[in-house]
Amino acid sequence: MTANERRAEIVAVAERMFNERGYDNTSIAEIIEAAGIAKGTFYHHFSSKTELAESVVTDRLASLRPLYDEIASRTDLSAVERLQALFDASSTWKQSNIEFMVSTVLSMYRDENALVLKRLYQCSIRLFGPYLNAAIREGVEAGEIRVPFPDRFGEFLLAMFVGVGESQADLVSASLEEPQKLYEYAKMVEMIEYSVNLLLGLPEKTINLGTEEILGQIAAYLEKKEHNR
Repeated sequence: MTANERRAEIVAVAERMFNERGYDNTSIAEIIEAAGIAKGTFYHHFSSKTELAESVVTDRLASLRPLYDEIASRTDLSAVERLQALFDASSTWKQSNIEFMVSTVLSMYRDENALVLKRLYQCSIRLFGPYLNAAIREGVEAGEIRVPFPDRFGEFLLAMFVGVGESQADLVSASLEEPQKLYEYAKMVEMIEYSVNLLLGLPEKTINLGTEEILGQIAAYLEKKEHNR
């Protein structure tokens, strides 16, 4: 096994244990035991549990970077089309990683996972903020988008998504017992979608966040989870 494969294995084990037991309730010693590695092997790859937690988050999110890079390099898209393509890539990624997304939502908002959640927020804004910033700035220059402070407006939108994250997590968690709560989740995403278009000075429904597709995937996953109980 190569060093990169070993590192990926440790990250996968940690991700599973953090989701099942919580970050604070999982020790480095337990991760080492579950991964079947020596203590020295762990510290060869990670200096601390905090660094490992950040890797759990960044490794997952980084898989979106090639898609975003491709969209950013296209010359056939208007700024609004580019922005929509970025949101479409995110929506498709969520649908393809629905188990990770739902389990992360259900686990990250526990008190014992506060640090991992903080890393998730920081990583999301650091990785994807520049792409949204650039598309919005391009749109302002072309007269397609109307915002007074275009340089970091994409980061502002991401921060807004983060701000309603806990409410969304509560609804997804509640839907395990009350499936109708998923429709409240859908309404919340519609509210976010409305706000994005309003803030960018675009007609309503110009930007679509893929609510229906993601909702369908979440509903199917929760139904499967309930069936396997």
